[in-house]
Amino acid sequence: MLNHSNNTCSNLQYPFNANSAFLDSAATDNYGNEQTPLLNKRSMRNAALIHLTNGSTMIPTQKGTLPNMPDISSKHKTCQICPNNNGPALLSIGQLCDDNCLAVCDKKKCIIYKNKPIIRAQRCPISGMYVTDLHNLLLKPTKVSMLHANLQQFTSIERLKFLHGTLDFPPLSTLRRAIAAGYLLSFPDMTEKNISKFPTQDITVLGHMDQKRKNIQSTKPKTDEDEWTLTLNTHCPTKTNDFFHKVLNLNNTIYTNQTGKFHVRSIRGYQYVLVTYSYDANAILLRPLRSKRGAELLETIKEVYSYLSEQEYNPKHQFLDNEASTALKSHLKASLETFQLVPPHLHQKNTAE
Repeated sequence: MLNHSNNTCSNLQYPFNANSAFLDSAATDNYGNEQTPLLNKRSMRNAALIHLTNGSTMIPTQKGTLPNMPDISSKHKTCQICPNNNGPALLSIGQLCDDNCLAVCDKKKCIIYKNKPIIRAQRCPISGMYVTDLHNLLLKPTKVSMLHANLQQFTSIERLKFLHGTLDFPPLSTLRRAIAAGYLLSFPDMTEKNISKFPTQDITVLGHMDQKRKNIQSTKPKTDEDEWTLTLNTHCPTKTNDFFHKVLNLNNTIYTNQTGKFHVRSIRGYQYVLVTYSYDANAILLRPLRSKRGAELLETIKEVYSYLSEQEYNPKHQFLDNEASTALKSHLKASLETFQLVPPHLHQKNTAE
């Protein structure tokens, strides 16, 4: 009977993938799953039953050779494939030590030596396991992507502002929860320590507040009357039973807004995105923009109109950003019944935002 720990990742999250592997001191052999990148896979007959610590069992159906381990003998880098193993591969520390390796572990990492470091694993903050990559056993830094390389020329605060914007400027409390859950591990500089020094951006505040009330900083002398009583006495000196209401018809209505400038220009020259929300279709349409100038924006909006018409949605009313060119306004007057510019800094009025 074989015993190994019940370290499946059914309750684990990102960043595990098919190349991930746990260094496991409780596993008596190396175990993988059908996605583990093994070499020389072959079938197994009459395989021994594997007993897990929770009482369940697994039966290996194939075996193969672990890649990128030239210093380990073939016997000790053989890996059994268990189809019902839903977690990362398990590398047996016992098997490595039987091949004259030395395992040195602390609270952050585990390194396997055989005259030199051959495997390095980082401690996962979620599972508590030591995790390595079968295609990069020493966890050497890989070449950064073009976007991250471009961001290196900016300061830490500038990079944080850009990454904050790509997430649609959420409150810092939301960022902290996302960081703690491990959702932003691929974002450079997006750490709890850096966030604590990061100032709240104005656009975050403006996107999570109601329209400012008037007379907040009034120079008029205050009275003893509360605000509600003062409002009634000012606007409704005589009490009545009259009330007023207005029904807004949103049929054939669209909302448009342009994003801010992206730091990296696409290979086709695009650096902005036009966001369109169609109320009737309940659809969000995205179109790339090279610039936000009148001619470019006008042609893209015409393309959106044409697409909606093909789908039998004919917009008659449009809400758009208050920064609209004269050419765009002239076109809207000619092609629509009405259009409305939203007030500046009032994001709630434009659904596309």
